Amino acid sequence: SGVPMAKNRKAECSVMSVILCLMVIFIRVSSDPIVRLMTFSWQHIAVFIPWQLSSVAVFGFLFLSGLKLFLPGVSSFSPGKFYRRRFFKIVIPYILWVVIYELWYVHPDYYPFDWGEFFLSLISGDVTSHLYFIVILIQFYALMPLWVKIVPKVRPLPLILGSVVLSVFFFLKMPWILSLFGIEDFVYNDRLFTTYLCFWIAGCCAGLYYENSKPSSVGGKCRFLSFFSLRPRGTPSFTISSPSKPFISTAAVCSISSTALRRFLFCF
Repeated sequence: SGVPMAKNRKAECSVMSVILCLMVIFIRVSSDPIVRLMTFSWQHIAVFIPWQLSSVAVFGFLFLSGLKLFLPGVSSFSPGKFYRRRFFKIVIPYILWVVIYELWYVHPDYYPFDWGEFFLSLISGDVTSHLYFIVILIQFYALMPLWVKIVPKVRPLPLILGSVVLSVFFFLKMPWILSLFGIEDFVYNDRLFTTYLCFWIAGCCAGLYYENSKPSSVGGKCRFLSFFSLRPRGTPSFTISSPSKPFISTAAVCSISSTALRRFLFCF
């Protein structure tokens, strides 16, 4: 098909991967203070702002994954080779870790083993919170022939804008769509690839046109790779602010401040 698949490592991609890994680690270690600290305290605000800054990690990993798959100058896409490698490098380790976590959690008096719960955890990634990313990634990989056909044939701007519209639509309407088919109270919208479509498509486009559009400096390359930092308010972010909580004003100010800071750091 002539669509490139990435093998060569890019230093800037490695740098961004390390930054995103650190963001994920910070999200995990700061979750307890976010819940326990007094909401109006300066300590809570000091943790909340970098916590919000780090909330783009999943979007960033999806963006980089799409980018790496479409980097130019390497071998063409081969479905058999692609799926074989992802099965052994992604799917098998994922299943293994789900089994490990299930065995760790199982206790006769607390968490009895149930095959139905096991398979639900396997397809939803909710046996532990960070595994849901693998479920999303597997969905994108499963549709790789579709991306291979679409991305090279459609101009980047309309393709990305169209994917933004679709992402917003499915994020808002997927539970309603599924209810038409008898699936009520769907709570796994954050595990569906449709919610993150714009970040994946943007990454694929960035990879396909990478050599023609990237800045020359290392810092510029990293900022180029930071499309994901432009996550609009309203996309999944696990924020703690809601109309039912009395500290909505403080949380909103922190969210807006962290969003502005994130855009300044990554985009200027």
